[in-house]
Amino acid sequence: PLDEIIESIPKPKGAVPNFGLPKWKFLPLDTKIPLVPRPEGAYDFSRQKIGKPLMITSKGAAFDLTDPNNNEIKITYDSMHDRHLTHYFANKNILRRMRKLDFITKDDDAKCSVGEYNMYRKYLHKIHGESVKKELKRRENMRDEKRGLEVANNEAQKEVS
Repeated sequence: PLDEIIESIPKPKGAVPNFGLPKWKFLPLDTKIPLVPRPEGAYDFSRQKIGKPLMITSKGAAFDLTDPNNNEIKITYDSMHDRHLTHYFANKNILRRMRKLDFITKDDDAKCSVGEYNMYRKYLHKIHGESVKKELKRRENMRDEKRGLEVANNEAQKEVS
């Protein structure tokens, strides 16, 4: 049943590249995408569009203190993903220059290395794991409530009889 729960929780957006080998779509999030020899410019790894933050925030998420020194997941500051620079990146001349320097794709996705992409997948794996834990906790609470209602119902039936 745990595998069913894990499969029922959707993977975060960006966990699987839009290109690559067919088996990449089925790799678990904690598995690294291999660096396959390819012709120059055949495909580019990207974590997000420019100006879009890498970190995913969700309502009701607990503050995470499991890795305070960023030893487990090292996602460093990247100006390409700074939401405060969105206005700057909207400038057509800046976009043209960034494309010419090969910093972004034609779809305005910020390019990154395979190592950075795999570290991002590791982060997404952690986020997905937290969602699975939350779902398990929800199901456990539902089971406990159901059990409590059954006990209360049985007690009420005994009192009536």
